[in-house]
Amino acid sequence: MSSGAGKAIRRLVAALALLGLGFFSGWLASNRVRISSGEVEKVRGPVSQGNATEATRQEILERLRALQDGYLKRDVNAIDGFMTDLFPRTDAVQCFGTDAEEWNRGFDAISKFIRTDWANWGDVKLNVDEATVSAQGDTAWVALNGHVEFSTKWRPIRVTATLARINGKWMFEQVVFQWIDRRAELKDLLHPGTLKIAR
Repeated sequence: MSSGAGKAIRRLVAALALLGLGFFSGWLASNRVRISSGEVEKVRGPVSQGNATEATRQEILERLRALQDGYLKRDVNAIDGFMTDLFPRTDAVQCFGTDAEEWNRGFDAISKFIRTDWANWGDVKLNVDEATVSAQGDTAWVALNGHVEFSTKWRPIRVTATLARINGKWMFEQVVFQWIDRRAELKDLLHPGTLKIAR
C-alpha cells in the first residue's frame, strides 16, 4: 500500500471517529445532560399563598404533608392505606409523573405508579409551608416546589395538584410532578458548572 493511500485511510478513520464522537456528544447533551441551578425555583411576580381561607389552607397543607410523608417513608406495604386516605377510588383521578409516558388514570393505575416510585425513585422533599393554595367551594388547587434526593445527587421538582372535598375530606383528583431543570443547549457548554447528568 502506498503512503498516499495509507494517509487517506487514516484521514477517513479520523473523520469517522470525529463524526461518531460528535453524534455521541449530541445524543448525550440532548438526552442526559440537564441544566440545574441547584437553587430553589425562582418565581416571577408577587409572592402569594393563594386565596384559600386559613382553615382550608391548613387542611390542604395537611394533605400535602401526607403525600410527602408517603414518598419519604416509601413503605410499599402501606400503599393501600395511603391511597385510600388521599385519592378517591374512581377512574377520574390522574397522576402525571416526570417522564413523558407517566400519565396514570384511575385509582388502580395511580396506586401501581406510586408503588413503583417508592420502590425505585428518590426521597421527595416538598416545600409544603410555601405552597400556593387557592380554593373555591369544594375544589382547591395547589402549586409548590421541592426536590428529589437520590443517593449521590438531587434534582429540583415542581408539584401541582387539584383536590376536591369529598364527604368533608380533601382528596387529590390530579397530581402533576415536573422536573424544574431543562435540557442542555450548546451555549451551556460554556458554563460547565451548571451541567448535571440526569437520572
